[in-house]
Amino acid sequence: MQILGFELDADTFDFLEKKALTVLLFLPKLLLALLLIILGCRIINCITSRLERRLHSIGTSKAKQHDDESQDSVSTRASTRTLTSQSLAKVKSATQLDPTLVKFAMSFFSNALKCLLLLEGAAIVGIQTTSFLAVLSMTALAVAMAMQGLLKDLAAGIMLLVFRPYTVGDLVQAAQQYGRVTEIGMFETIFLSLDNKTIIVPNSQITIVTNLTTEDIIRVDVALKISHSASLRQAKEVLLRVAQECPMVLPGRAPQVLVSDTSELGRDLIIRAYVRSADYIPAPFWLREEALLALDDANVSLASMPLFYPYLKKEDQCPV
Repeated sequence: MQILGFELDADTFDFLEKKALTVLLFLPKLLLALLLIILGCRIINCITSRLERRLHSIGTSKAKQHDDESQDSVSTRASTRTLTSQSLAKVKSATQLDPTLVKFAMSFFSNALKCLLLLEGAAIVGIQTTSFLAVLSMTALAVAMAMQGLLKDLAAGIMLLVFRPYTVGDLVQAAQQYGRVTEIGMFETIFLSLDNKTIIVPNSQITIVTNLTTEDIIRVDVALKISHSASLRQAKEVLLRVAQECPMVLPGRAPQVLVSDTSELGRDLIIRAYVRSADYIPAPFWLREEALLALDDANVSLASMPLFYPYLKKEDQCPV
């Protein structure tokens, strides 16, 4: 038989006919699988986006409703007002859903559905999904062994989202870093330091966390060292007056001036005062500066390093 100028025998023609029939039978399955994957991905993206917006709207509506109720109760009982603006802000944040947790859950849900959709498409085409799952499992095992650090960060990130030792906006000290939390990711936590630097810390390195925003009231300690020749009683009176005059020190908690230690250089004094958590950063600087100025005005000398080997005068030096 001659086709397009080529001579084909009966066996070759039968072979090409079988292959063409196979391709024609396979083509509808392939088109159906592609259509299923494309439409499925769009439906999954639509569902996850609508669900994410719904969760955000639920958290916002709850916060607004709670805020209205709080304002009504405060207006009706103005004489016995017990909620401060800071406590109201904490109630709002407690009623709202964490956007980081919502985004993480929606991303995980969407990717899981898309993986199941790919497996269904492969089954429609005729690919054995059992062997595909076996290959996928071996690949996942190899990748997991090569990415142990990232998996540790991922597990630590999930634990941070579940137990919540801190939230976005908290002032914390963790992993030898000090700053405000700006983002809690799957693998790392981003801090904004006090000098406006962005610090990215892997979640697996965050073991001990000191949260300075959880409580409304926090204590600050300011250490000073006076010399042995200075009057201890006078120094304590001066420092206590400085702490009492500080506008950031809470009047309901009386400040203290304590002797923490003594050495051959001098005596260590500590100013202990309670301030609001928002004043935790500026209060020690104010207290330290005003304390030094007050001690200078009261002629109370600070401790200094003694000069054990003073330099000889020029006329007393031995000639070389």
